[in-house]
Amino acid sequence: MGLAMTRASLACNLLCFASVLTMSGCAASTARYPSLERWPAERMAFIPGTASTELATPPSGVSAELAAHIARLLDQARGSRADFASRQTAAERALAAGGSPGSDSWARASVALALLESARDPAVQALAELDQLEVDNRTGQAGIEDADTAAIVTARDEVSAIAEEQAAVVTRLRARQG
Repeated sequence: MGLAMTRASLACNLLCFASVLTMSGCAASTARYPSLERWPAERMAFIPGTASTELATPPSGVSAELAAHIARLLDQARGSRADFASRQTAAERALAAGGSPGSDSWARASVALALLESARDPAVQALAELDQLEVDNRTGQAGIEDADTAAIVTARDEVSAIAEEQAAVVTRLRARQG
């Protein structure tokens, strides 16, 4: 029995030692990894009402097909504003009714906030498509020219501002609900 206990003890010690060696890799310095903090461009503030309401004129040299695609995405994002505004009003009314968590008024406010979040979809989808166009352009997969890049970036910046504005409203209202 003594030999079996010694072998079990040795196996346990080896397992513990191997675990310590394995876990020491998790404690390595993080200095060589990039920070997960927001980049300066991600911290840029958007001032509501400052975005252009007319179609951006694509720079000369932009392909007609890309210009039409960008215009459609801009229209989609801009069009989401009206639906979002009406759902925002409904959500604010539902939140004003108050109510403790689990009550009927709280449930109605939760549904109104969910509908408000879904009203963001057109702008977020347009932003995702513009991001993909930019990625394809920058990696050379789409064969897009420099004028096309400028048109994509300009449209993406506008759509991003719309999406960020809507996200800020949803976050503010969610915080009110508690």
